[in-house]
Amino acid sequence: MASMRGFCLPDIFSSRSPFCMVVGDCMLKDRVKVMSKHIENVAFLVLLLATGSTALALPMSFTDRAAFDAALSGLSVSTEGFEGVADGTVITDGGSLGDITFNFPTLSGFGVNMLVTGAFPAPSGVNTLGTDDGDVFQDSDDFDISFAAANAIGMFVVSVDPLIDGDFELTAGGMTASLLTADLFATLSDGSAVYFLGIVDTAATFSQASVTTSHTPGNFFTWNVDDIVTAREQAPTVPVPGVPLLLATGLLGLAVRRHLV
Repeated sequence: MASMRGFCLPDIFSSRSPFCMVVGDCMLKDRVKVMSKHIENVAFLVLLLATGSTALALPMSFTDRAAFDAALSGLSVSTEGFEGVADGTVITDGGSLGDITFNFPTLSGFGVNMLVTGAFPAPSGVNTLGTDDGDVFQDSDDFDISFAAANAIGMFVVSVDPLIDGDFELTAGGMTASLLTADLFATLSDGSAVYFLGIVDTAATFSQASVTTSHTPGNFFTWNVDDIVTAREQAPTVPVPGVPLLLATGLLGLAVRRHLV
């Protein structure tokens, strides 16, 4: 009589039996698949957290100087306050003062140049920027400025005349900051109102900005500019991994360890 020993349960489930070897191989493959899926999910989380802060760093416009200054945290700031040159200094179209170049071909076409002037009270120091046509800009006196690549640009506009929302716009890096009369920065001794316009983009740089006025018929006003601020990232240092990246990397390591044990 043939022995039935080859079919007894202990032999069927022996680690050396073909049945157990096949089942064990399938279980191992399933475990590897699950582990791979977990690693893919955590790897995606690593990428998301590592890039999330940059993706959310959108350009921002400001009409509040304090909020603008707060957004410059960690950046190297430069200010052109027109105090390093004499009252009456002329700036021609394409001319520079400090690291800022001024372009105003339309204004220049009328024979008008920019002028550093101490004729009026200033938000800081004694000088502001105007023109050699009465020491002031007029509505429609638009201009561009260029500078070394920066993450932020801002400036004061000053006017003794009544203004309405949108009378001034500052545009840079695809973002526009428009005058809000409710955000009055200060009132000077001659009754002039001081307003601020600024743009910050910590994810990208720009090297040009435009200052435009409303060009509204019948809405005549004169104005000056002061304290043009540019800000940019400081010289790079040895990078330190951010908390989100460290957390995600730890999760990836934990996932791998759990599935290898």
